Amino acid sequence: MAGALVAGAFLSATLQVLFDRMASQEVLDFIRGKKLEKRLVKKLKPALMSVKAVLDDAEDKQITNPSVKDWVAELKDAVYDTDDLLDEIATEALRSRLEAEDETTSTKVSRFISSLNPFNSDMDSKLEEIVERIEYLVNQKDILGLKECRREKLFHRSPATSLVDESRVYGRDDEKEAIMKLLHPENSTENQIDVIPIVGMGGVGKTTLAQLIYNDKRVEEWFDLKTWVCVSEEFDALRVTKTILEEITSSCDSSQTLNQLQLKLKDKLLGKKFLFVLDDVWNEKYVDWEELRSPFTSGAQNSKIIVTTRNESVASIVRTVPTYHLDVLSDDDCWMLFAKHAFVNTSPSMHPHLKVIGEAIVKRCKGLPLAAKALGGLLRCELDADEWNKILNNNLWDVTDDILPPLQLSYYYLPSHLKRCFAYCSLFPKDYEFRKEELIRLWMAEGLLQSSKGNGNAEERGKQNGSSINEVGKLQHLCGRLAISGLQNVICARDAKDASLKDKTNLKELELKWSKDNDIVDDSKHDREVLEQLEPHTNLEHLVINFYLGTRFPEWVGHSSFSNVVSMELSNCKYCFFLPPLGQLLSLKCLSIKGFAGVMTVGDEFYGHYDASRKPFGYLEILSFEDMPEWEEWFCWRDEAFFLLQELSIRNCPKLTKSLPKHLPSLTKLVIENCGKLGGLLPRAPSICQLELERCDALQLEPLPCGLRKLRICNLNINDSILKKMMQHCTHLEKLTMLYCSNLRSLPEASLSFTLKKLKIDRCCVLDYSKILLYTSLESLEIEGVRCHPLESFPLGSFPMLKRVCIRECEELKWIGGLEGPHHQHLACLNTLEIRSCPNLISFQIEGLSAANLTRLVLDSCINLKSLPEHMHSLFPSLKYLGVNHCPEIESFPREGLPSKLKDFSISGSDKLIVGMMRREWSLQALTSLTSFSIYSAREIESFPDEHLLPSSLTSLNIWDLSNLKLLNGKGFQHLTSLHKLLIARCLRLQSMPANKLPDSLYRLEIHNCPLLRKHCEKEKGKDWPNISHIPVIWIGDEVIL
Repeated sequence: MAGALVAGAFLSATLQVLFDRMASQEVLDFIRGKKLEKRLVKKLKPALMSVKAVLDDAEDKQITNPSVKDWVAELKDAVYDTDDLLDEIATEALRSRLEAEDETTSTKVSRFISSLNPFNSDMDSKLEEIVERIEYLVNQKDILGLKECRREKLFHRSPATSLVDESRVYGRDDEKEAIMKLLHPENSTENQIDVIPIVGMGGVGKTTLAQLIYNDKRVEEWFDLKTWVCVSEEFDALRVTKTILEEITSSCDSSQTLNQLQLKLKDKLLGKKFLFVLDDVWNEKYVDWEELRSPFTSGAQNSKIIVTTRNESVASIVRTVPTYHLDVLSDDDCWMLFAKHAFVNTSPSMHPHLKVIGEAIVKRCKGLPLAAKALGGLLRCELDADEWNKILNNNLWDVTDDILPPLQLSYYYLPSHLKRCFAYCSLFPKDYEFRKEELIRLWMAEGLLQSSKGNGNAEERGKQNGSSINEVGKLQHLCGRLAISGLQNVICARDAKDASLKDKTNLKELELKWSKDNDIVDDSKHDREVLEQLEPHTNLEHLVINFYLGTRFPEWVGHSSFSNVVSMELSNCKYCFFLPPLGQLLSLKCLSIKGFAGVMTVGDEFYGHYDASRKPFGYLEILSFEDMPEWEEWFCWRDEAFFLLQELSIRNCPKLTKSLPKHLPSLTKLVIENCGKLGGLLPRAPSICQLELERCDALQLEPLPCGLRKLRICNLNINDSILKKMMQHCTHLEKLTMLYCSNLRSLPEASLSFTLKKLKIDRCCVLDYSKILLYTSLESLEIEGVRCHPLESFPLGSFPMLKRVCIRECEELKWIGGLEGPHHQHLACLNTLEIRSCPNLISFQIEGLSAANLTRLVLDSCINLKSLPEHMHSLFPSLKYLGVNHCPEIESFPREGLPSKLKDFSISGSDKLIVGMMRREWSLQALTSLTSFSIYSAREIESFPDEHLLPSSLTSLNIWDLSNLKLLNGKGFQHLTSLHKLLIARCLRLQSMPANKLPDSLYRLEIHNCPLLRKHCEKEKGKDWPNISHIPVIWIGDEVIL
């Protein structure tokens, strides 16, 4: 199947390249007047166009039709022969041109002789033969039933429903419970709606997992409403909204507009806690997502939306919590699923010969449940071992229709020039990991990103195209998003008018940008006239204006006719003295004002014209002011303004003195940073959940509402009594961050003991850290910069709920321990422990303490630490990553060894430990799960690695900054049969690679800043080249060698 797809990919892209080459001036000039012209232009090109018209259909049918597959293969050969022929013509054309340019009297005879050159007759016969072959293929296309077709009509996938047969699902219990925890009512967040993306490759079971969750009985208990929608690749907000409404109300008027449906849905969701599942989402447009989700906000706090997608970009747009990545099934679970479908009314144990073959087939499924299910169905009731072996040995499962669509859908949507790039990737080994920059260079080197039209390189042509603003006017049907930069280069405002933005009714997003380096303000009127002529249609929804140099805005910016604008960003308009009347924009929800260096007051001009029935900023939800150095006063309109405002941020406004809005009933988040003169009280905000204050000492701090969940205080002149007063009602606080509060001696006790989950303290130099032990509900703890307080020990056992601990720059810390006493302590939740720059840390005293789920342990710059925790293999049985960096006094690992599940180990600047390794006092050989090992900054090593030092499971090895390394030991590499990547960097004395060839499994070799070694590895010339030439990708400095 892969070969078929690749063949089609090259063909669909290469044919267009051939047409371009046939039409190139050098070819046409050369063949003009020759017999070639008639066959090339009048016969070959129409024949190729005929087969190109049906190539999409052929690419689809070749997967299941052997005859079509043979037809495509013959066409491929003919196309490549045509390409070779055009190469010969181009070469001969170049030779003729060079001879003509260098022609002298003495060369006229040679020119006469060249006219008798047998090239012309040879070329004529080759062209005749190719034309006959392609015309034959043209005649065959009708016999094979190949037709012209539009790509988007090739697939008609049935939408998935919410129904699932749980008895046929295997291996997803843990994944289901992980998502259920996110849905649990106790797992509340500050978000109005939590959007949980489930991301995985096609066929991995995202929809099945969502179905299991959707049908769980607990969902009925936790949510008032639930709805399932299969979105699929064609995103339609009207259809999705209608489906949700139909499931909630059991009826829906199909004639209603999107606005009518959303208003009705918003009313139905009011105050209701809901769960929506949006299955199979492909659309990557943030604007479309915002349009869809707008009515959802009327639902109750902590409503949930589950989105299944194979696209990380989709997940990054919709998510409010971390993405859940769904992995493939284990071989055991995959076998159970396969057997369920393959063995009907019988048991695998009754057919041991089939079970052996089936287990081998399941291995090839790579954990994909869709593949296992489809193959099981294919072999359903089939008891002939020969049929099973055909599947195993002939790769028939690769072309099963049930498995192909996940690959087809991604492939068929590619334009032809990208298909060619895709096909190029097939030259690399399976599972090869690309770097984006590397791959782009390779594409460019092969000419895959080049066009035959025009001159110059790809970058130069990119700069030349679309450089005139009036070219935008030619795009009559432009829709979606438009960004215009470099507006300082518009000489005449009439050119801007030619862009005709006002006529583009389907334009939804507009970004207008001048140069950030342009400080010329001689003609602010000109810039204003340019912006005035760039007035868009009133259907616009999102507007960004950046580095505008006018002193005021044209009338259209903020005009009430732009009633569809929902977001606006005005930034770095440093010569504007007043803000435009943005309060008149009826639908505005998100507003960002940044870098207005000339604005001193914000007053009535900001609110615009209003009346009793229409309040300014009536729907604004997010407002941000930033980097306004001269802003002094904010004249706030009456309390009716900003009634729905949820987030307010004011940053870097050092002269702002006069008040903030007094009453913000819907405010949930308030951020004030670097506003040293801002006085008065904070706004009354009964709904506030998050407050961040930094460098704003003039504020009068009053008790905060009880609903506050997150508080961040940085560089504030605050003492114990003020903080206690502020937090006396904060009975629901979950996250507290205190940074650079030099006068703070203690934290409140009673109000935080049972609610606080996350605590971060940084450089609060007189704080009494012993009170932290009272916060037994903590899940995350970060302590940094403890210098004055004698924090000599840290009892991990005091925090049974901890998941993450990070301790940095605590100068007096000497011990990490558990609780005193003989009782055993389980830190079942702890998964990350990082201790950095604690120079007096001596040891771990954690007898009787275990952290069965700890997966990450980092020790960095603990220069007096003598040893790692004893019994690590039993205390931390799940440890997967271990980093020991710049801990020079650690000499060895625990006698019992390291945890057996360790996958990634990094060691640097710890010479005693490294010397012990080289003396074979300890070894990594027993770590059979280890796949990555990195060694950095080791001064004592001259040869590496010793024989059998590293385990054969290793796939990645990084050797960095070994200043005295002179030799790579070939014997140490011989048994590394799984090694895929080897990185060698900053080993200045290393001169050569191992005498023996590196492992055949090695895909990638990188060598950086190794001047002696680089010379010996030079392609075809270096003495070590024969030892490394078998490696598919070699990266030396900036050069990629294939």
